[in-house]
Amino acid sequence: MKHVVKKLLLSAALCAAMLGTSAVAFADASMDFTVTGLSYDEDEILVATGIIENTGDKHIETVDRVDMTLSMSNDAGEEVSTEAYCENIQVHLAPGESKEITIKFPSGTKLDKIDNPTCWKSKENDWQFTYYDAE
Repeated sequence: MKHVVKKLLLSAALCAAMLGTSAVAFADASMDFTVTGLSYDEDEILVATGIIENTGDKHIETVDRVDMTLSMSNDAGEEVSTEAYCENIQVHLAPGESKEITIKFPSGTKLDKIDNPTCWKSKENDWQFTYYDAE
């Protein structure tokens, strides 16, 4: 009987500990990047402009790294794409917040040029973040 009582008390203590754990520990972090333009700067560095949105439940200070596929197309049916990554992007976004952003990719990231691009896309994979405390 003592063993049963001990097991019940231990189970109750574990349940209480789980309920008392911060909801932040179980929150999901996610972001979305909507590209509004791709170009090269004066140093021939690939630059993306767009809107970055915190679609998760955590406060994100920095995008430490994200791998993505970038593409652009035009009304003539031409489309080009490239694999790219970017690092150390300061965003400071609470859940649900978004902002305009410009991202410079590492030199050597190349996207073929096409005439009169009208559509830009990105598909992000493997986001890595640094969080901040909202309190």
